[in-house]
Amino acid sequence: MKSAALLLASGYEEGEAINIIDILRRLGIKLTILSCENDIFLTSYHDVVIRADDYLSNNIDAIYDVLILVGGPPNTDKLGSDCTVINIIKKHINAGSYIAAICSSAAKVLAKNNLLNNHHYVCCSDFYKSFSDGIYTDFPLVLDGKFITALLPKSIEPFPSPAI
Repeated sequence: MKSAALLLASGYEEGEAINIIDILRRLGIKLTILSCENDIFLTSYHDVVIRADDYLSNNIDAIYDVLILVGGPPNTDKLGSDCTVINIIKKHINAGSYIAAICSSAAKVLAKNNLLNNHHYVCCSDFYKSFSDGIYTDFPLVLDGKFITALLPKSIEPFPSPAI
């Protein structure tokens, strides 16, 4: 069975997170929601609370088939500045896992930390202008190697399928 981890911090974009959770669990993918904070209960950008399955700190050695990042300004700011999160992403890149990022997370987490290299990606707004890493592409959904990026919540229905 394929496994996926959704990395979340408070301030995540609930439409993106909940849709990803719903789609993957309906497909029978073993999805683990990991809190990247010291609280198991995470509040979204618009005050929706999700209970994570576990803490990222308890899963440092785990390797998932897919690592998923969603948007939400406070979420992406926290994840993009968290050394543990960045090291986990690097570990998954080196292990050959898919890295799936939606909305601002491709720029504010991956590009900010020079994790995309020469891979194409998409992100919302003009966040890509702040970072030189990766190659910004103006498409709603981009698959480049093991990187899957999506522009907006309406782009996420096919979002996980390349990794399944």
